[in-house]
Order: sequence, then structure tokens, then C-alpha cells
Amino acid sequence: MDFLNFLFDPEIVGHIVEAIPAWLAYLLLITSYLGSSYIILTTAFIRYLLTQEKDLYWLPILLAGYASFTLIKPLIEISRPAVGSPFPQEINHELLQVLIEGAIGFTTNSFPSGHAVAVVIFTVLIYRDILKSNRNKMLFIGVAYVISVGFARIGLGTHYFGDIIGGYIIGLILVLSLMYVREKTKDNLEAITLLGIILTTPLLYLKPMEAYLLLSGYTTYYLLHTAASLTNSEVKKTLLARRILK
Repeated sequence: MDFLNFLFDPEIVGHIVEAIPAWLAYLLLITSYLGSSYIILTTAFIRYLLTQEKDLYWLPILLAGYASFTLIKPLIEISRPAVGSPFPQEINHELLQVLIEGAIGFTTNSFPSGHAVAVVIFTVLIYRDILKSNRNKMLFIGVAYVISVGFARIGLGTHYFGDIIGGYIIGLILVLSLMYVREKTKDNLEAITLLGIILTTPLLYLKPMEAYLLLSGYTTYYLLHTAASLTNSEVKKTLLARRILK
């Protein structure tokens, strides 16, 4: 078996899923949600509202990450692993059924893993922007978080190893690129937003609903940040804010 076949072998994923006991499946379910858009975007939004450091632009960077994998998925036609579920066949708890379906009931193409892209971006942002001490210890925790979410997606039968590794690489390239733009560009929020919109625009044809949600996210964040820059002298003025103040 060559390496590429190993990365996208459904039999390997199937063997892993079959070996997972029910208790571990539920633990993987929780871990998977820790890498989901529900948790990551909500955390980033709450941090934006509560922190004084409003010029880090986590939300548009994360939205660009979601745009990237949403754009790539329809272009690379790799189907999800045709494997079973690690959960018991009969689950009587309705909420649990909804949570399981939300974690494994995807019909989109498999590559890359959106969870893998998102957790890498989120972890790098936390490591770069928040952690000022004990960085080696926190780096270990961050790597463990990234790997755990990736394994959870494989263990739940939703992704191949290649999806996870590809997602890690895409997420790392994207976050480092956008952080460079953030630190080296004068109108950095506008530049990050523009790059995100460029990634999102093809989705108007491929995935219209996702495109509208992403574009709404960029617009809402930009207007919110413009308002913050108009009312708080410590927040960097957006281009729109500077035009308003003229």
C-alpha cells in the first residue's frame, strides 16, 4: 500500500471506528464539537466583545478559514469514508441523537477537514496573541487539542487521515499568511476582509447559502469594529471610520 492510498483508505478508518467502544465514541463526540464552528466562532466573538484588544481580527481570519475549506471541498471530489458509526444503533435520548447527527451527518465531500482547518487557525491565534508565559507548556496543550480533534473526526468515521493532515496544512498556511497581512498592512482589517471575500465569492455559485452567511459575517464584523473604533480611541480606526470622521 502506498502512502497516498493509506491517507485515503476507508478500510483503515473502518477498522478504527469498529475498535472504538461506546464510551470513547461519546468522548470523541465532545472533542469533535470543541473543534466545531459553534464553539470556535462563538468563543472568538465573546472574546472580541469582552477584551480590550480589538485589533487582532480573529473573526475575519476564522471566517476566511471557513471560506477556504468550503471552497475546496466541491473542487476535490473525495467522498466521505463509507464506514459505520461507533455509536450504538438504538439511542433513545433525542438531544443526543441531534448532537450525533450534527457531528457525523455530513453529505459534503471529505477533503479537507473543516475541523482541522479551524482548530489550527484557532490554536495559532491563541498561541500568538494571548499566551505570554509558559508558552512551551501551552504549545503542548495546543498541539494535543489539534491532534485530539483530528483523531475525533477520524474515529467518528467522518474523515480520512489525508483530510485531517491536509486541513492542518491549509489552516497553517492561511493563518500565517493572514497574520502577516495583519501585522504588515496599514489597512489590515480591510485587507483581511478583502481576501476573505475573494475566497468567498466563488461560493456564490458553488454554495450560495454558505456564501451569504460568510459575507454577512464579514460585513457584520466590519461594521461592529467600525463602531468600536468610532467610540474607543484605543481601537484602530477602520477606513470607513476615518471617512466618517472627515
